[in-house]
Amino acid sequence: MNSVSIGDSKMTWLNMTDGSIPKPTSTNVIVKGNAGQYGFYRVNYEVNTWQKFRDVLKKNHKIFDVKDRAGLLSDAFALANSGRLGFDIAFEIFDYIGSEVDYIPWKAASSAIGGIPSLLPKTSAARKKLQKYQLSKVSKLFDKYQLKKQDDHLARYLQVLIAGKACGNGHQGCLSNATDLFQKWKADPENNPVPGDFRNLVYYYGVANGGVEEWDFVFKRYQDNKIASEKSKLLYALAGTKEAWLIDRYLNYALNESIIKSQDVSTVFSYVSNYNGNGRYQAWAFLKENWHIVEERYVESFFTMRRLFESVTGGFTTQYELDMMKLFVKTKIKNQGSAKSIIKQVEESIKSNIEWIRRNEKPISDWILAKDI
Repeated sequence: MNSVSIGDSKMTWLNMTDGSIPKPTSTNVIVKGNAGQYGFYRVNYEVNTWQKFRDVLKKNHKIFDVKDRAGLLSDAFALANSGRLGFDIAFEIFDYIGSEVDYIPWKAASSAIGGIPSLLPKTSAARKKLQKYQLSKVSKLFDKYQLKKQDDHLARYLQVLIAGKACGNGHQGCLSNATDLFQKWKADPENNPVPGDFRNLVYYYGVANGGVEEWDFVFKRYQDNKIASEKSKLLYALAGTKEAWLIDRYLNYALNESIIKSQDVSTVFSYVSNYNGNGRYQAWAFLKENWHIVEERYVESFFTMRRLFESVTGGFTTQYELDMMKLFVKTKIKNQGSAKSIIKQVEESIKSNIEWIRRNEKPISDWILAKDI
């Protein structure tokens, strides 16, 4: 563990005989467990200790090693998600991140906060404020890096992560840059290829900010491409369209093996459900209407059936959605067979989401809405 005071740090080994921690010689000392994050466990602290970590991170976060900063972020949100720490404390730890310039803590921060907005109601003021809050944290770094090539590999990793957060939270400069790169690629694919690190981003927002012409262009690239990783990026991009009829066409294509390979069908449904703002309900309606096709075709493919069902329903977060799923199972899936375990897992996942919202929506909303951004 680390015993850290402002301006100084040292390593102290835990006494394994009695499990005691050497008593700090000053009230300015903070003891951080699992120094260097070598152990596979979480560390919780008293609230006043978390508040000291918050204060140090805001004053001079580099007192802690990058791995320890990442560990504090990861531990705080993991503990908050499990109900062992308040989300207000977790967000206070996160709050310094706008001053962070290292990839490893940013990666931990992105993973920690990434799934929270999708669990809040779309129309809630807290969700909109959380988007604005995240944007305030990434804008400075995006303005520094933009989508220009970086030679240092860690800087490049950070740049890609920041660009994804910037575009995902509505940064107009990021969206404009991505769209410009897409249009140049579309106009002359051979001479204007999209840099590999930004293909997910550029393909997706090129389709999201375009229309049928952009969608058809990307779909043709998918059909002509032989590289699995590139085909996956193109499938992801196709899910970005804001046109409901194009999503419907995409889902129909997914059930036509002569157009989209059978091994890609669950990927299509997953991308539409999880990466299109309005896609989940459209995919759910489509799945219900065409369940007889899905059941007949994939009854022997447990993995595909599971991914299809989980990808569409796993993000449900309300009692109404849970009841809707149960009614569908009861009335439409007559021969459940091996699907019983899938249905049970999905039901437990939705119940978990409902409980998470019951426990955490108010404290998260209270914290973010009180924040001056």
